[in-house]
Amino acid sequence: MNSRFPAARLGLAVFCVLSLALAPSRVPAAPASNGNTGNSNDATASARSHYEVGLKLFDAREHAQALLEFKAANDLKTRPAALFMMAQCEYLLGQLKEARSHYERYASENPDGEFVELAKDRIQSIDNRAGTFVINTVPDDVSVRIISETVPNQSPVIGQAPNNFSVPRGRYRITVSKTQFVQQSRVVDVDIAETKPLFFKLDPIPARLEIETDPPHATLYVNGNRARNPYRQDVVPGRYELFAEAQNYDSRTQDLTLTPGQQLLMTGFNRFTLSYAQRSGRPELIVTSAAMGGLFGAAAVAAAIGKSLEDADVSALLLTGGGGLTGIVIGALAANALVPSYVPDNRALLIIGAMWIGAAEGAGVGLAWEQAVEKRDASNPDCPGCRPPLGERLRAAFFGSLPGLAVGITSGALLSARAPTYGRVALIQSAALGGLLAGGLLAVAMQWHPYGKEWENARRMFPILMPPNDNNCVTNPANKTVTCTVGERSILDLTLPALIGLNVGVGAGLLAAYLPDQKRYGPTWTRVLLIDLAAAAGVVGGGIAGCVAFDDCLKAYPGDPARAKSAIAALAGGALGAGAGVLLTRNLDVDGQRQGARVAPGASMSLMLLPTTSASGAAVPTIAAIGMF
Repeated sequence: MNSRFPAARLGLAVFCVLSLALAPSRVPAAPASNGNTGNSNDATASARSHYEVGLKLFDAREHAQALLEFKAANDLKTRPAALFMMAQCEYLLGQLKEARSHYERYASENPDGEFVELAKDRIQSIDNRAGTFVINTVPDDVSVRIISETVPNQSPVIGQAPNNFSVPRGRYRITVSKTQFVQQSRVVDVDIAETKPLFFKLDPIPARLEIETDPPHATLYVNGNRARNPYRQDVVPGRYELFAEAQNYDSRTQDLTLTPGQQLLMTGFNRFTLSYAQRSGRPELIVTSAAMGGLFGAAAVAAAIGKSLEDADVSALLLTGGGGLTGIVIGALAANALVPSYVPDNRALLIIGAMWIGAAEGAGVGLAWEQAVEKRDASNPDCPGCRPPLGERLRAAFFGSLPGLAVGITSGALLSARAPTYGRVALIQSAALGGLLAGGLLAVAMQWHPYGKEWENARRMFPILMPPNDNNCVTNPANKTVTCTVGERSILDLTLPALIGLNVGVGAGLLAAYLPDQKRYGPTWTRVLLIDLAAAAGVVGGGIAGCVAFDDCLKAYPGDPARAKSAIAALAGGALGAGAGVLLTRNLDVDGQRQGARVAPGASMSLMLLPTTSASGAAVPTIAAIGMF
């Protein structure tokens, strides 16, 4: 005021003094008897005193105290001068809304007043003053967009917060946003020169967390709270601690941090996997020992029956069955007494594999040796060079299996302390069984005669009376008897190629299990099982296709061309199935290499018996493929 109106200061003071001095004449007179005149004079004097003090304070730039004095003067005696000075103080103090109201009241009540133009100028100046939004946010650096709803065509105000934003008075929609945070919007009114503080707290866009555990029944905790398994929820971004535990598994803890909008899927091959903690394989050893005992009990009875087993009757079958049951009991009792109370299950798996491989090796060697030696035995007057009866061959296989079983159990027990992972043990055993079956199929496919070509023409001679025109019979004129020849072939002829295949399979399994990078865990047992099943399906499918393509393959003898072609088809189908299994299960090894080979407790029994249940005619190429991937 002093700078813009240098002469108005004196005039204002004169105006104020005169208005206060003439005040009694402007107040309606009242009867003297009631004392109102004296009270009015006192109020006027007091108002004048407050007003004069306010002027002195105003001159001293004590505007806040001056405002109080002018308000007191105006309350005692309302006068335009006091009202105008109140507006002046409020203007200088920044109380623009109150100042505008008092300027407007002064101008309306005193349209001819000395300072009306100044009051109007101040009103216009205040109207041009913008309001201010003081916007603070959490987090920082958010985008702000302010759109006027009072003037729709007005350009929006855009910026970053925290910050101050000046806008004309009116109603506005304020929108704050930030990447990976939930946008917020608010409608706010701002008046003339009003400063309005606003605070926005943006919530992060939820993250998605999905967890599956291996094993599936594991107990899962998320940030110390037990959670449902599988766990699938939208969560607040931040740091999380996962903990899972399960019986027969090592507990596992993992820390992770989720950002807003992130989707973390710990499912499928990326599931939250616990390392299998070895449990006792004693039950599997006892069951396998009982099964082996049953087989040897039945084989012992069959060997004891010997030659007469060729003409088996009900009593022979009952005796064989009884021997098998007795062997089961004896095997279980012996194993229960000999097997320690705790044997790590991967060691048990190795011992079981050594047991059956040793028994198969011994039985195969005994049978092959018996057939190779007995074919040159000319002691049989009825048929020189013919094979001995079935009972004799079973006896040879039984006696050969005894030392093989002993060697297998001994070697398995001695090597069990260095037993590899489950996948490698399963791979070696699977390769051995696959090699055994593949060797037999290859012998059929190649029409290989392991004991010499003369076996193709081996005959069993026996005299019967037959019509003389039978092409298979020759009549002896001397004694009028007829001698007929009947060719004999047996599946036991495949013993030697199967034995060779068994040893090749063991070697290939060891090669595939230990030649790859030793930093890797090797294949998982699930991959070995799936590849074996795929190869077995290919063998069956190929064999069926071969029989459909070549008539009478099931009626032909093992050395006949029809059987050879069907065997080739079976081998080809097995190779295709094994290749498909390798390709389809490639990612299973990734999981196994990260966490190590594991066995689910519920699958332990099937895994322990895997070598006797997962036959694959093409296991040898399967093993080679496993070593490559």
